[in-house]
Amino acid sequence: MASPDLKDAVAALSGAPGPAPWYATPSPLRGGDPLRWCAAFNQSIANLLIDAAGAVLFVLPRYACAQLVKPSELLCWQQLEDRIAIRLFDTNGFRDPIANSLSDLHGKGVVQSRMTWNSGLLCEVGIPCDLSAGTHKYVFPSVLKATEELFILVTGDGTRVYHVLPRRNEVAVYPQDWFNKADYDFGYQWPTAMVREARSKAVVGYGMRLGVFVLDSTLRNVSVWLRKDDVF
Repeated sequence: MASPDLKDAVAALSGAPGPAPWYATPSPLRGGDPLRWCAAFNQSIANLLIDAAGAVLFVLPRYACAQLVKPSELLCWQQLEDRIAIRLFDTNGFRDPIANSLSDLHGKGVVQSRMTWNSGLLCEVGIPCDLSAGTHKYVFPSVLKATEELFILVTGDGTRVYHVLPRRNEVAVYPQDWFNKADYDFGYQWPTAMVREARSKAVVGYGMRLGVFVLDSTLRNVSVWLRKDDVF
């Protein structure tokens, strides 16, 4: 497998979903009109999706991820205590606001660590957090099969990548040996996003205070570092 260069890897990662609020998600449409993301509570807690009038429609909490599947379909996931919750939303269905304004939101008792919405959910699945390494069968609803693959980073017993394949009804689990067995400052350094680079077909990733890397064919180890960001 050919290795991508740094430019191609960074271009692929620029569109990859990663944990809120550090990663930006493209704005979806509702009825043809763009919705807008803004910071909530403070810059490091959550992202809010609001409409032109300022009404709060959706809360994407810290460490949750989101990506656009279609201009009006938002795919989100979040690691909970026992499962990875994957939810698909039709943003045309975001008609019932959580709050009428940002100031109103603070009085609603919204739990800042949870995804919050009142309408628009198309489907939800929960994948256990404790899957062992290897490939597991998992039946996904048909509405999720517009998504070919997802790379979801799961923490707990070390860091693992869940390679989610809705069209094949599979979840493949890859422990990140390169990270788990190294002398990193866990909590200060961690992998945040992975995606397949289109030209080389290689899986590239980025780590907070780590850099840009390419995984080898096992998807468990780094084959090459394209950029190191581990200077303290």
